[in-house]
Amino acid sequence: IAGQGNGKANQLLFHEFNQGFNGGQDLSAYGAPNNCLSNLWSPECPSNAYMVPMSPELVEYIVSLHNYLRSNSGSPNKAIPFRWSNELEKLAESNVKQCKVAHDDCVSSTYKVTGQNLALNVYTGTFNARSDSALVLQSIKSWWNEYKASQKEKIGFKRNIVLGCAASRF
Repeated sequence: IAGQGNGKANQLLFHEFNQGFNGGQDLSAYGAPNNCLSNLWSPECPSNAYMVPMSPELVEYIVSLHNYLRSNSGSPNKAIPFRWSNELEKLAESNVKQCKVAHDDCVSSTYKVTGQNLALNVYTGTFNARSDSALVLQSIKSWWNEYKASQKEKIGFKRNIVLGCAASRF
C-alpha cells in the first residue's frame, strides 16, 4: 500500500451528509431522482485512493457516537436518535471520490434538507498506524468541537435525524 513506512503523509477524507426535520415535520422523501451519484474517481485523486468499507460495525459506531453526542448536547431533540441512510452514504461516497475537502453543490436526493460535514485527517508513519474508526472518531470530534464553539442556532445539528457517511484513504 502506498505510503506504508515511507514517511509520506497518509490521509483519510471523511464526508457526512445529514437530513433534518423542521418544526417536528419529517422532510423525507419527495420523489426527486438523484442524478448526482457517480461511481467514478476524479482524475485528481491519487492512484492509491480507495473507499473505506462502511461495515455494519463502523456504521453502528458512527450512529452511536452521533447519538451519544446529541444526548449530551442539551438539544431539545436529544431523544430523537439518528438513523443511517444508505442513500446519504452513496451521496457522501460520490463526493469523497472527488478527493477534495469541499462541499458538494450536487446534493440532489430524496431528502429536502441535506447538510454536509467534511474532514481531512493527515498523519505520517505506516499507512495502517491509525485505524479507520480512530480517524472517523477524530473527524466527528472535530465537528463536535466546531459545533460547541458555534452559534448553534445557525447549525442544523439539533434537527438532523438521518445521516450517511463515506471515507476514502490515500
